[in-house]
Amino acid sequence: VDQGAKPSAWNIEAGYTFKVLGKETIAAVAYQGSREALALELPKERWLVGWSIDLFNQTSLSFEWAHDTDYSLNDGGTGKSGDAFVAQLSVEF
Repeated sequence: VDQGAKPSAWNIEAGYTFKVLGKETIAAVAYQGSREALALELPKERWLVGWSIDLFNQTSLSFEWAHDTDYSLNDGGTGKSGDAFVAQLSVEF
């Protein structure tokens, strides 16, 4: 009897907070993965590196790089990998 997929996903992340020119800064790395989650369009693996600095009170600038690896062709994926880079300026109010 076919029971269907049982998707799962996980994340492990480490960050370190320190001062740069008197401004709070955060550096982080993360590893994410999934199983049987192809239909949810999740990558099989993802590595992330991030950095954020508080520019002003309630204003920060962040950068994040992610490297994704898709499911193999045998599992219905592309078997390829890809990279993404995000820059974000955020203001809290």
